Amino acid sequence: MHNVSLKRKLLLLVPLFFLAFLISAVLKAQTPNPGLTLFPVSFDLLVGQSETKEGEINLKNNTGQNVTIQTTVRNFTATGEEGQVDITDEETPFSLSEWMTITPEKQQVKQGETVKFEYKITPPENAEAGGHFGSVVFATVPDANLEGSGALLSQEVAAIFLVRVPGAVVEKASIETFKTDKNFYEFGPVDFSIRVKNEGGVHVRPAGVITIQNMWGGKDVFGFEGRNVLPNSIRQMPAIWTSTWLIGKYDANLALTFGSKNEQLYATTSFWAFPWRVGLVVLAVLIVLFLFRKRLYRALKIILKGS
Repeated sequence: MHNVSLKRKLLLLVPLFFLAFLISAVLKAQTPNPGLTLFPVSFDLLVGQSETKEGEINLKNNTGQNVTIQTTVRNFTATGEEGQVDITDEETPFSLSEWMTITPEKQQVKQGETVKFEYKITPPENAEAGGHFGSVVFATVPDANLEGSGALLSQEVAAIFLVRVPGAVVEKASIETFKTDKNFYEFGPVDFSIRVKNEGGVHVRPAGVITIQNMWGGKDVFGFEGRNVLPNSIRQMPAIWTSTWLIGKYDANLALTFGSKNEQLYATTSFWAFPWRVGLVVLAVLIVLFLFRKRLYRALKIILKGS
């Protein structure tokens, strides 16, 4: 009888172990390969006419095999409102690629190895003042000797360059939107949506604070991280007020600073908040106390006399 019970347990455990093995294999197969890693991934540089700016980009190979890296220098433009860029071989109104070189252009990198690439940026003497934007793209060259599952699909990573050439340039920005994601909150936090439009000729990075005042006279001030806004584009800049317990009307005042002259931008918005479910519970308790106030009073007198 004991042997029969043991066999039944084994028959139940074997499928469970097999299922666990399958799940583990699937999860391992779905684990993303870190591939190629760049550091740093972005540069914000001031480079004068006829001046040469040099630096390094480090690339680490985590693909799982040795690779050949091909580098190319391209331009980019802003797309969308969340910092996305469109890398292109075409000239743009703010091209940088023709002033830029990267060495080596082609390099073998062993698995796990980190290799340094050197860039040089030299704007010509007649370079237009303002912002110029480019990228260095690092792409793996497929190995013709590998086939099937051993072949590495082509991978690309890019380092982004925002270059400012000094001189007379228009710095102009405006706040397109400043609002909360809801008009009414039961509890915090409160998410603010900030959209800044760059109408100038150079990238700007607005930074600022939001001052929140409630209907009782209380104030709270918090800052948020600025984001680069390219010319002729709009950039979203999320900000979060982390307070939880909120009651009444709140006025929020945004103050942004941008550009080489620390120009100011302002905007205001408002919202309401009340923990209505908590309020209903409190109201219900008060109503019960009111309806049974006489009984509660008599019971309290009896308790006090007995003590």
